[in-house]
Amino acid sequence: MARLESRGQWERRAHSRHRYVQELHLTDAGREVWHVVDGAIADIERQITDAVGPDDIAQLRALLDRVAETVRDSSARFRRPIRRSARAGRARVRGVAGTPGQADSRRIALRS
Repeated sequence: MARLESRGQWERRAHSRHRYVQELHLTDAGREVWHVVDGAIADIERQITDAVGPDDIAQLRALLDRVAETVRDSSARFRRPIRRSARAGRARVRGVAGTPGQADSRRIALRS
């Protein structure tokens, strides 16, 4: 995260209601990188679909969805948010679990 911040790709902003919470936001530079990476991933997915075929891709996605669901279900009892001392200025992360397509909806709150 520090590297992305030093590159100006994301920034911390104070939460509007919680004074000890900071929100992470992509900057314009971060969004540009996101779009480049997203385009590269789409190209790779097209190459795989062309090579394997749409029917096999649908079957593969269904299998991977089952695997992901099994992992989520079995690890849910062990999953806890990361909570560290606010005095030490360490992170408290909430709601970061999700599927790869939900990256933009993840929320990370930092305690100051």
